[in-house]
Amino acid sequence: MGLRMGERKSVTRETVREYRRATRRRKGKLLDQVARLNGWTRHHAGWMLRWWGHAVYCWQDGQRVKIVVGRRRSIQFRRCYYDQPVYTALKQIWQWYGWMCGKRLVGVLRHQLAVLEKYGELSLTPEVRAKLERISAATVDRLLAEDKRQLLVRGRTHTKPSRRLLHEIPIRTFSEWQHARPGEMGADLVGHDGGYGGGEHLFTLVVTDRVTQWTELRAVLKRVVALNRLCGGAAAGELLLPSQKLVEKTRQGARTRRTYDAARTPYQRVLAAPEVAEAVKERLRRQFEELNPVALRQEAERLYARLRRLSERREESTRDAG
Repeated sequence: MGLRMGERKSVTRETVREYRRATRRRKGKLLDQVARLNGWTRHHAGWMLRWWGHAVYCWQDGQRVKIVVGRRRSIQFRRCYYDQPVYTALKQIWQWYGWMCGKRLVGVLRHQLAVLEKYGELSLTPEVRAKLERISAATVDRLLAEDKRQLLVRGRTHTKPSRRLLHEIPIRTFSEWQHARPGEMGADLVGHDGGYGGGEHLFTLVVTDRVTQWTELRAVLKRVVALNRLCGGAAAGELLLPSQKLVEKTRQGARTRRTYDAARTPYQRVLAAPEVAEAVKERLRRQFEELNPVALRQEAERLYARLRRLSERREESTRDAG
């Protein structure tokens, strides 16, 4: 078992006094002894014995720092750059936008703070606003790490693997969608069964544009898709939520490396698409100016609470009937 840090320092400190008075042959023996006891290389042991107690200069984080060999450095606590006001505003925005990850949330912070301030949802000082606009995705995840741990929920899926369907339905990988045009859609169903798949329950049909990530939602029963036109306010909040698209996938041995683009909202992707007519973009700009993301979120939560109450009443009536 090796020596502890304090014991290493004691051995080195006691040896230094003799080392500096010793002959050349004796220095070699002391050097081997210190290297063996402390687990150092001979070169490092020699450097420590020569410079013990002397001031030396080194570079740390791009700055020239003075240290004294063998003496504990005084720890200088830096003032937290992203302080409590930044965290409070960040957490509030994170909740408003559906608890998204840091890479997507920075897309909100870069482009939608002015919208939130316009409708009086946020009141930020210039300093806090500047920090939120340049905060990195890694810092966002670090600041919200404890809050995220309290929200971990395992989801359920109705999707089951089927080899027959895999051969009958053509599947396009991400590389085959690279040249897609706005209007090419993908669809999926999300079941709302509360954990029990039997009987009748609602599904949400989710239709997403492959290029712009624009999403439309429609509630359906028994997985039957109505012929009604999919439009309206169901997706009004979706154009404000940033998403990332896979742009490259490379294989490195047994590992696959995926590269995604910067998080952008469907609204931004539509405006950047050259295939979309300018009249459509202008109509979207006018609609965007009238949307309050927090109000949309509160309306969604109100409707969700209403659905939950209806579900609980139905469960109570079923138990009473049983």
